[in-house]
Amino acid sequence: MQRPKKLTKALLAGAALTALTLPLAACSTSPDTGGEGGALSQLSVVMRNDVDTFDPFKSAGEAGAKQVFDAVYDTLVRVDAADANVAVTGSLAEEWEMRENGGLFQLRDGLTCGDGTTLDAAGIAQSLEHLAAPETGALYASRVFGPGGLKAITADTEANTIDIELNESYTYLLEGLAQAYVVCPTAFDDLEALSSAPAETGTYTVNKMSRGESYELVSRDTPVFEQSKLPATLDLRVVTDDTTRANLLETSAVNISSVLGRDAERLKGSFDETDGHAFMSDALLFNQTEGLAVNDVEVRRAISLAVDNASYTKAATFDLGTPADTMYTPNMACYTEANGKLTTGFDVEAAKQTLKDAGYGEGGKPLKLRLLGIDTQNSGPEYIADALRTIGVEVEANKGTLEQGLGVLFGSGEWDLMVFPYPVPTPLPSALVNQISGELGETLNVGNVQNAEYNRLVAEAAATMGDERCALWGEAEAALLSNVDVKPMTWSNALWFSEGVQFSADFYKVDTRTIVAAK
Repeated sequence: MQRPKKLTKALLAGAALTALTLPLAACSTSPDTGGEGGALSQLSVVMRNDVDTFDPFKSAGEAGAKQVFDAVYDTLVRVDAADANVAVTGSLAEEWEMRENGGLFQLRDGLTCGDGTTLDAAGIAQSLEHLAAPETGALYASRVFGPGGLKAITADTEANTIDIELNESYTYLLEGLAQAYVVCPTAFDDLEALSSAPAETGTYTVNKMSRGESYELVSRDTPVFEQSKLPATLDLRVVTDDTTRANLLETSAVNISSVLGRDAERLKGSFDETDGHAFMSDALLFNQTEGLAVNDVEVRRAISLAVDNASYTKAATFDLGTPADTMYTPNMACYTEANGKLTTGFDVEAAKQTLKDAGYGEGGKPLKLRLLGIDTQNSGPEYIADALRTIGVEVEANKGTLEQGLGVLFGSGEWDLMVFPYPVPTPLPSALVNQISGELGETLNVGNVQNAEYNRLVAEAAATMGDERCALWGEAEAALLSNVDVKPMTWSNALWFSEGVQFSADFYKVDTRTIVAAK
């Protein structure tokens, strides 16, 4: 069997509902390094929203759930939270041997659940089988097992191995398993209870909690990770408002928090900063429902030419983000810089002419578009509305919370364009597919994108092993950009502020196994 290997960019690579802001008592929580060997004994981290459910198979996978699951559940393997250019590392599994349609995993000896019961090969297989079952309805099952799904899992408790067999070849099974949370087998005695209380298998257990406000976790010793390297107590607090988050940092009420927008500006220079770059760009998306004007590729091209991604990024993120011209971001597998040349640039005169050639504007039909915006995009939607008005488009802007926006997207459908938050929890290009196509299984294709060339290339890329797969994923991205199905706008960055600690983080969460006292 193989030990974990170093992965290169060529090999490695849902929209979150916001919760109500809840006030917290501001007690001082400076990092406590009273633990053995200088390890942290207590630490507090702010989450942007609450856990929707402790059932990882039913969760929508929002930021709060990702943060808690990272601590209380484990997976066969892990992928680094901040950089795709690192090894896939073992967690519950210590070795593996992969093949085109599956893999054999050697588990660590002595695995236990948070309640002390044994976690053996049969128990781990039970979680993976439940995740894969169509009746479970897990949103991310196809990201783990591919379009063909799971065929069988063979658990050998004596050899302490599990063998996963897929119905079809799938290139990202190993990396996908980093998202496949394992719950303690006792959870299957009462799955309804799992929604309100976790069945821990990870490095932390829940000591006490107040849903919507805070979760106190305590570390435990496992064969996976040494307890002495973990904060003994981890306090996860729910705070959705960025101003409140910044205030808590300034009053030393919390140790680590991401802060977005204008509030981040006042923290710069006073705290340590850790980038939490997103996987995947935010992008201008069009509602290609039949009968709408933006179903016409030339209308989409005109709109894209009228919008400058740099100006939008400044308005939407106060320059915390970076203008993007590709969907796959530089920290993802199969990032193809050359594809940026296929994205429409910024040319107002060309936009006017393209719109005129499509039969709209001066001398043609009037064009009225419904722009959907989200309040966390700050003045980004207003910039887009103004940019389109300069080329003669009448714009009806509708801006609200993300929850309200999702109500329009999945409800009334009364929209024509918006900048859609595409960031995903994994650095794999396959993570985009179910947001823009049904080629790999379940789909949240709210833009009704119908790109046959993209679908063809995705199907081929998903079944291709080795270096060749990235060329195909790059071609698939090129098909989207050439057809102006999307226009990449912003590479988002959740800037994490802290004092006295070091850690790794991505856009959604802090990697709880990397938190150490600053040197």
